[in-house]
Amino acid sequence: MKPLRVTLLVLGSIIAVIGFGLLAAGASLGWSYGTQRDDAGFFTTSNERFETDSFALTSDKIDLGQPGPDDQARPAKASRGTLSPANGRSW
Repeated sequence: MKPLRVTLLVLGSIIAVIGFGLLAAGASLGWSYGTQRDDAGFFTTSNERFETDSFALTSDKIDLGQPGPDDQARPAKASRGTLSPANGRSW
């Protein structure tokens, strides 16, 4: 085989592997988007219980990752949470 054909074969193989990876990722995201949401359209996780003796649950540090160049341009994502007092009283 000529060197040009070998080079094109290697490049084509690399592009095909990348394409199959993107196809698998897209299929996985499509499946989760279509089947793993509740009736309101939210993805759900298991419940976690947090308790505190004070009036508010606080944290000294929270890590939200590094801000990107387009963080100001993106719309806020919707999230949902449920809070209930442990003793049955709200105040």
